[in-house]
Amino acid sequence: MENPFIYGERVTGEYFWDREQEVERLKIDLLSSQKVFLISSRKMGKSSLVATVLEQLEKQGIITVYLDLEKFSSYDKLLERYLNCLMKHEGPLEKALDFIKQLLPQLRPEIRLDEEGKPFFSFGLGRSPQGIENIESEIYELPGKISEKKGKKIVIVFDEFQEILDFNGKHIEGVIRSEVQRQRNVGYVFCGSKKHLLADMVSSPERPFYQIGPIMRLDKIPGETMLRFLKEKFLSANIDVDGGCLDQIIEFSRGVPHYVQMLAHRLWDYSVSKGKAEAGDVQKVVNELISQSFEEFQSRWGNLITSKKLLLKAISVSGGQNVLSKKYMTEHNLGYPSSIRRTLLSLMDEGILDKEDGSYFFTDLLFCRWTKDYVE
Repeated sequence: MENPFIYGERVTGEYFWDREQEVERLKIDLLSSQKVFLISSRKMGKSSLVATVLEQLEKQGIITVYLDLEKFSSYDKLLERYLNCLMKHEGPLEKALDFIKQLLPQLRPEIRLDEEGKPFFSFGLGRSPQGIENIESEIYELPGKISEKKGKKIVIVFDEFQEILDFNGKHIEGVIRSEVQRQRNVGYVFCGSKKHLLADMVSSPERPFYQIGPIMRLDKIPGETMLRFLKEKFLSANIDVDGGCLDQIIEFSRGVPHYVQMLAHRLWDYSVSKGKAEAGDVQKVVNELISQSFEEFQSRWGNLITSKKLLLKAISVSGGQNVLSKKYMTEHNLGYPSSIRRTLLSLMDEGILDKEDGSYFFTDLLFCRWTKDYVE
């Protein structure tokens, strides 16, 4: 029988669980062409939620575009890919090129071949005096033009949107805001997992995206919801599961869907041949996963400065509440509050830590366990 637990990729359909309310809310906002900021920690199912919503919207005839900004090394590559995604519904590139000329005659892309010999639109920025500043507004204007010409709604998703900060981000924020706010039939989702960076974009009055649209946050999934999901999947295969196994998965996962799926996937593999999951199997799974990533964790740890190591060790052992209290700082020999604040912010910028309800936590729970168990 096929393993019903999937992790490490976007999932939809029967493999996507819970989040029904979030799906409906996001879908309603996008059908109303809202500009939504979707903020969550890593591994909370943000990308799967978006993929599920886009799949449903496409069935209603809505044009959708999805871009993950973490995949781009430069701003011009991002703009090129964005243009190609917008034009993918227009058939052959020659036809799409005519379409672009009708909508934005001042935008003059050329057709080139990529590394695999496939044609794509390019601006030739590396060999042309035409600069990015001369084309970016036209590209961000294009969804509104397409929607108007085709009489269709469009939904655009920029995943990990905070990555534009590496591309002269505050300037780009202004350019995008000036275009998207005029597009009445285009919905946008600006997603991000570095919550403090994305939240600052939309909540600071001096930033272009201030109050542009609704803010949506993904919370952790309650333990009882996870337990029902796990029981249903294991029982469907007639696998006898020791109740303690499922409790251990939920305890380790701390409400993060990725780790529920990861541990359940490995536990399934352990138990499917013998028809049962026994006490101790979950710990075997955790040990196996840590062993597989041991060298990676050692390298990650070795690249950290001492102040970060001290703070991470403290959080792995004592949790991330009251980190700036005198008792906590003294117990773990962390130094002065101002220094700790800078270290916390740096670790959050690097994506190693995140914060929720005043408490700091590791975004990688396996790295947290490794730090607790293997670092002196």
